[in-house]
Amino acid sequence: MNQQDFKEWESRIEARAQALWAENGKPDGALDEFREKAKELVALEEVPEAGHQDPHTSQGIEEQSLQENLGEFPGLRDQGDDD
Repeated sequence: MNQQDFKEWESRIEARAQALWAENGKPDGALDEFREKAKELVALEEVPEAGHQDPHTSQGIEEQSLQENLGEFPGLRDQGDDD
């Protein structure tokens, strides 16, 4: 992102934050919170699929990693006993 794009992005965030702040009655000391919310909203507008995840693909990945790690932890027989 070049400097001009970054300035435009910051301007969009600031405008969105000011609008959110005004919509919520301009509470004292809360503008920073609205800036954070505005960053999230602007990012989701720019990359809409970023906020969505297919639950089927993420579940499969997690289960696979759990299966791979099942044998890594020592059991009672791994404590040096020579039975």
